[in-house]
Amino acid sequence: THTHTGSSPCVRRHSHTHTPLPLASNPHAGAYACALELAESKLSENPFTVDNYVVFCMRRVEMLLHFGVRPLLVFDGAPLPIKARTRVSRQDNKDSRFAEGRALLLQGRKQEAEEVFKTCLDVTFDMAHHLMCACRRMGIGLW
Repeated sequence: THTHTGSSPCVRRHSHTHTPLPLASNPHAGAYACALELAESKLSENPFTVDNYVVFCMRRVEMLLHFGVRPLLVFDGAPLPIKARTRVSRQDNKDSRFAEGRALLLQGRKQEAEEVFKTCLDVTFDMAHHLMCACRRMGIGLW
C-alpha cells in the first residue's frame, strides 16, 4: 500500500475507491501544451496525429493510480440545447482567432501564433476518442 505522503486530503479521501472524474477540462489542458502542433496539423494538406494531450491526461491518471485512486473517467461532451447561441458565438470567436493565428504563422511569428492558437482550441471527437482508447488500454473505466 502507498503511504500517501505528500498527497492532498482529497486524494487520500478517495484512495482505494472508484472515483468518477469529469474529463471536460483535461483534454483542453493537455491540448494547450501542444496548441501549435494541433494548429499546424489542422492547416496541413496532410494532417498528422498529435497526441501530446493524451500523454498529458494519462500522466494525471497514472498519478491517481499511484495514490490508490481508481478513476472512472466521465466523458460528458453532449452539447446542451440551451447553450446553442453561446456555442455559435464561441465558435465564431474561435474561428476568428484561428485565422489570426494562421496569419501570424504565415508571417513567421511562430511564438505569437502559438499564444493565439491556445485561445481557440477545439477538442474534437477524434481527440476524445484517442483519449478513451488510451484509457481502455490501461483498464480505466469510462462513463
